[in-house]
Amino acid sequence: MKKIYKLICGLLFILLSLHTNATVENVSAADFSFTPSSFTITLGDTIIWTLISGTHGIATLSVPEGSSTFNSPIMTVIGQTFMFIPLVQGSYTYQCSVHGSIMPGNFTVMSVVGISEPSLNWLIHAYPNPFNDKFNIDIQGVEQIDVFNLIGKRVKTSSTSLSNTQVEMDLTGLPAGIYFYNGYKDGKIVETQKIIKVK
Repeated sequence: MKKIYKLICGLLFILLSLHTNATVENVSAADFSFTPSSFTITLGDTIIWTLISGTHGIATLSVPEGSSTFNSPIMTVIGQTFMFIPLVQGSYTYQCSVHGSIMPGNFTVMSVVGISEPSLNWLIHAYPNPFNDKFNIDIQGVEQIDVFNLIGKRVKTSSTSLSNTQVEMDLTGLPAGIYFYNGYKDGKIVETQKIIKVK
């Protein structure tokens, strides 16, 4: 059993390392529309839907062959989020699970091609990875860090000052698995990274 667990953790680490310049596409759910309702991202990028008003959910209509579907719980609390990371390129369509076809959305996932342009690293390095209960993040110019579980629920928040170069995150008591952490500057997400918690 331990060998299988180590193998799974190793494979996850390799997969998570394939696209280190991943970005986040933020989609708001308000009134009777998703904004943006149509967009293109790169393979490995993260999509986060945030409830701005009303009651909404995200329900898969179609995904490329080999992709998993994405269906959120009904979101009723303003600020509630749902996260999905596409692992297959192609076209995805979805709609609000409450309002149906009057509230559609779609996105296209493109493969990573060529050499990406260098970008400013706000979240420079997290270690150890995998971690047990606590991990450190070397940071550069971020004002807040939020940690989310796989279903997009925020599990930890830490405010920082612009002069901070490191922050410790304590996830003691949370289950083992994959987590994501966002760095914020001026109230906007500037970078998202992934990390694995083990027992």
